[in-house]
Amino acid sequence: MASIDTLLRAEVTTKVVQRVAATSSSLLNAFGFQPGGPNVSRIGHRQFGYDIFDASRKVGRATAPGTPAARVTRKKVGRVDGTFPRMAESVWLLAEEVHNFRRIGGTAGEFDEAGESYIKKQLRVLGQEAANFRTMLTVGMMRDSLYMIPNGSEWYYAFTDSTGQQINFRMPAGNKDQLNMLGAGDIIGTSWDDAAADIFGDLSAINAAFQQLCGQRLEQVVTNAAIWGYVTNNTGLRNRAGSSNKVFDIYERQIGTDSAGAPINEFRGRLMAVPWVEWIITDEGMEVGAPGSETYTKFVEENKAWFGPKPTSEVFEMLEGSEPISDGPNRPPVVQMGLYSYAKWMDDPTAHVLYAIDNAMPALYVPNASAYGTVVFGS
Repeated sequence: MASIDTLLRAEVTTKVVQRVAATSSSLLNAFGFQPGGPNVSRIGHRQFGYDIFDASRKVGRATAPGTPAARVTRKKVGRVDGTFPRMAESVWLLAEEVHNFRRIGGTAGEFDEAGESYIKKQLRVLGQEAANFRTMLTVGMMRDSLYMIPNGSEWYYAFTDSTGQQINFRMPAGNKDQLNMLGAGDIIGTSWDDAAADIFGDLSAINAAFQQLCGQRLEQVVTNAAIWGYVTNNTGLRNRAGSSNKVFDIYERQIGTDSAGAPINEFRGRLMAVPWVEWIITDEGMEVGAPGSETYTKFVEENKAWFGPKPTSEVFEMLEGSEPISDGPNRPPVVQMGLYSYAKWMDDPTAHVLYAIDNAMPALYVPNASAYGTVVFGS
């Protein structure tokens, strides 16, 4: 039985605390993959597909005057088809419960009328998880390692569980590990935690490999703070920086907040000796894995870095599918594209139901233009 002190004690709430910050959408923004972003293509329906027709680097054949033109084979056309991954979540909020809730952050006698504050916060969480869905797909594309594992009528995602169905982005094997991109040996020959490693030469070789493989160029590196620390401590880069020996020209924290108001914890950097490459430094991650057993996983693993051109719709795009949705009782379905969130009332028992649905898939149109390398390794 509760004590008289417990029964009569005044309940005073001074603030609402957030002990776990939301995963920000900064990586989506970097690729232009956020809803309405510059590299989003609204396809619609459940399936997607695109044709591949490459340009030519061959030199036209010469023939003697008065002879027939050389006959060449026609250019092959490739094809990629797929099905959009679907994220769909709902939260049921019984009116009887939320009607009697105290406002989050309010005092004992301050009721949250119709659960307005509570519903807004729950809807925000759904939005965060929808953004995480797209971010997870983007990270899977960068790594070329993403699996869907069946769990009853649902699926969950993992970056390393090969027992599931792999979403294959077709990155060449040479564009992984220590980057044997041209088949002539590993580009990353010396671990970057060695101050004597030729990082300048490695970056130049990666740029040259992109040019040879697909005509693209190295313009961005995404990695974590530990790798950036090794890079900025590199002797060769310091010597090439000039008389000041200042390794980086830019190293600044991104300004802004996530959807819950927490500051974005991402940095941008640029090296004095390699001014044509932008560095995105982040230790952000998300919880992925089996429901109830999710583990925090960083976007970029501790010893890795992603290399590629600046995202454009010629190389990367976030494709959006669609589905018919009825967002209220007796309302006809309307086809909604990509991310769509809504709420509707249900009766018996009366409940406010919140929904977030997204049909999306990143397309790596030029698999040779993406590399996920191991830059720190043992001898």
